[in-house]
Amino acid sequence: MNFYYNGKKAPSKGYDVASGCLLLIGLGALVFLFTLIDDIEDLEGHWFQLIFVILMVGSILFSVFRKKAKLHTYKIEITDEFLKMNTVKAKVNEIQLDIYARENSFDRYHLWDKSGKVALFSTLEDDFSKYFQSTYPNQVFLHEIINNPSDGPDITVKAKEQTLNYHLDIGSYSINTNGKIISEHIPEVYAYDGRYKIGKGLLKKK
Repeated sequence: MNFYYNGKKAPSKGYDVASGCLLLIGLGALVFLFTLIDDIEDLEGHWFQLIFVILMVGSILFSVFRKKAKLHTYKIEITDEFLKMNTVKAKVNEIQLDIYARENSFDRYHLWDKSGKVALFSTLEDDFSKYFQSTYPNQVFLHEIINNPSDGPDITVKAKEQTLNYHLDIGSYSINTNGKIISEHIPEVYAYDGRYKIGKGLLKKK
């Protein structure tokens, strides 16, 4: 069974471009600051500026080079044994679908596997989530939300039984139950708000 991504067609790369520009500005400021200093004694009057620039460059380097999952915006293939996104396969019997509701109305879902290979985050109820609920009901769990999750990218969803944290830019997530983290991963591949539509691939010519 194939489910085709029907969400945002061209995910923005603005975050990466902005980080690159800020990194260049920060490095330029650092070089410029050192050109104003003739010897070590001159640093006494520029400690604050130097520390600020170093912290800025360090935080930008961290955001640019930290580990991230691969964002996949094409399709999901699912069989009796595997769910496939890109070239990554996860065993269906290791997958869990958490449905988060507010006053018995759908709010969002999170699909994840025990090995931490794939993850889906979505505030949209789509063909894929409905198919998984009907086909694998024993692997679907319902949770009642007790907070107002933000729009992202760093999102916390508090439910009566557990707390879900996920980051849309990185793909990372953690699930906390009774003060204990039961799952925490940066998956190999992820997608969010895909609005997946069921469909068939093009038929091969004979």
